[in-house]
Amino acid sequence: MHPVVFWAQVCLIPLLPFTVKAQIKQSDQTAFEALAAHYVDQWPALSPVNATSLGDHRFDHQMDDVSAEARQRTLLFLKEQKKALLSIHRDRLPRDLQVDFALLQHELDARLWRLEILREWEWNPLVYTSLTGNGVYSLLSRNFAPLPDRLRSLTRRLEAYPRVFEQVRATLDMSRVPHVHAETAVKQNKGLRTLLDEMVFPHVSILPTDDEQKLRSAAAIALEAAEQHQHYLEN
Repeated sequence: MHPVVFWAQVCLIPLLPFTVKAQIKQSDQTAFEALAAHYVDQWPALSPVNATSLGDHRFDHQMDDVSAEARQRTLLFLKEQKKALLSIHRDRLPRDLQVDFALLQHELDARLWRLEILREWEWNPLVYTSLTGNGVYSLLSRNFAPLPDRLRSLTRRLEAYPRVFEQVRATLDMSRVPHVHAETAVKQNKGLRTLLDEMVFPHVSILPTDDEQKLRSAAAIALEAAEQHQHYLEN
């Protein structure tokens, strides 16, 4: 054997396992980074109100869907994300991404547990009074965009409140609602009018006339729906 060939083999053979391992690590790292980016991009779309609170303003004009179909979509998304996550070898990731891996795994496990085991959506009306209140508050409490733009987003969001309240009544099992939760929800549901009176109506005049009328109309529709929901909670 030619000496050059011999020494090439001697030198390269020990390096092959490290090369393969490096490729595997890179593959796992790429897969994890893509998965994490996908989760951060897609999760906010499942809850526009929370997205606004988090600073993702792509969905400011939307209101959450709390129907059974929406819960199934959320459940499927979480399970798909967890399955993809567990296909990645955590021990092959850099140390900092191993920490991120654990955080994401705990996040997915917690959300799945709340959805499938705790099932607050079924017995806790405070989940929904918080949602409808934050639907307004999250848009008006911070100056992340010009106020007229935020008010226009609020108009479209308020237009969806009748649908949301109807979905809530179709979801809650009132026989399972703790008395203290019901009492608190009765009080909190009235807060929507307070939010509109204090945070919205004093500013509607800055809008062009057509936009102002649309916002006032949407607010009236939302308040009427909230009043119907109030009777439901009280009775």
